[in-house]
Amino acid sequence: MAKIIFIEDETEINLFLIDVLKEMGHEVEIAETSKRAENKLKENSYNLVVLDILLPDKKDPDAIPLIERGVRILRGIREGRFRVPASVPVLVITAVPEREVRGKIKDFLSKEGKGDMLEKPFTAGTFEKKVRELLGEEDG
Repeated sequence: MAKIIFIEDETEINLFLIDVLKEMGHEVEIAETSKRAENKLKENSYNLVVLDILLPDKKDPDAIPLIERGVRILRGIREGRFRVPASVPVLVITAVPEREVRGKIKDFLSKEGKGDMLEKPFTAGTFEKKVRELLGEEDG
């Protein structure tokens, strides 16, 4: 069983994918804003980070462009600014076409640890396969 932080603001996606992770036998914590995610990452360690790269901040929606919030979290992970190891696997999920986002984050996905990306919409099977790959689990 892995401990996973799920950083995503869309409740419908949260519920669906969290169910998938729990059915796989994992413990899941949720962070719905960049601020909550940063606080949880400072306080806890995780085996996998699932990160929606476009994160709103309800208190200050215009302060930082959406993608920059997610990039800041990813950069912080890889630079060792949180309790999680810099090498923790990260699965980035995004509604932005992958080719547009990948250039901004590709170095952070491969630097230190494993990382991958899923473009919305995707199936539960695709999500589960990526999670298993990043955790080093066999398909099961």
